[in-house]
Amino acid sequence: MRATYDSVWMRTREVADLLGVTPAAVAGFIDDGSLVGQRFGTVIRCRRADVDDYIERCHILPGSLGAS
Repeated sequence: MRATYDSVWMRTREVADLLGVTPAAVAGFIDDGSLVGQRFGTVIRCRRADVDDYIERCHILPGSLGAS
């Protein structure tokens, strides 16, 4: 059986590397509910599709930062 894209699981280190943040930041995103994570025993994993969804939700609209 072949894994589909939605079923690709990533380690928090892989998610952190993809996002350019620390694994602790990824844990914080999961803890505050902004990123979906799953606990399997003592390890935490994220589905690639959930990470992609998180990235899309973090999109900044032009002019929304209030910078002059």
